[in-house]
Amino acid sequence: MITRKKSSVLDEKIIKNSSFEILYSSCLSIGSVLSGIFWENKGYLLLIIGLDLMAGGIFAKIFRK
Repeated sequence: MITRKKSSVLDEKIIKNSSFEILYSSCLSIGSVLSGIFWENKGYLLLIIGLDLMAGGIFAKIFRK
């Protein structure tokens, strides 16, 4: 009974960690793409959104630990 409980707790931690890593990676990726589009089209709004997404992903990673 105790091992089943420990197993479910560890499984939940792995799921939370995996979903956080997916969120972190997608924020950096989408932010980089939007910032890259800025260089092609000179769209300052895309640059701001892209930098915000990248900063949000980085800050989330820093404060998560």
